[in-house]
Amino acid sequence: MKKTITSTLAALLLIALTACSDHKENKQASLTEGGMKCGAGKCGANMVDGNSLLAKKQRNILSQMREDDPRKECVMQAKSAKALYDCVRDPKTG
Repeated sequence: MKKTITSTLAALLLIALTACSDHKENKQASLTEGGMKCGAGKCGANMVDGNSLLAKKQRNILSQMREDDPRKECVMQAKSAKALYDCVRDPKTG
């Protein structure tokens, strides 16, 4: 009886160790690791260069502004979306 329990425990230990080592190898051999991440706005038809996306946002905001709006210059010179939105954001309400 002791021999059966001992051999069963040894077999389970061997299986557990083998499963853990295979998992690490599979994790390192992942084809997508460090590559393109997919999701909303990250790949496929939604994949857009950051600069063209900024230009699109600038055009959209400028089209909604009046000709004499003092914020126009700030919008045209913005280098990021955050800076762009900071130009038009109302400081009182955010």
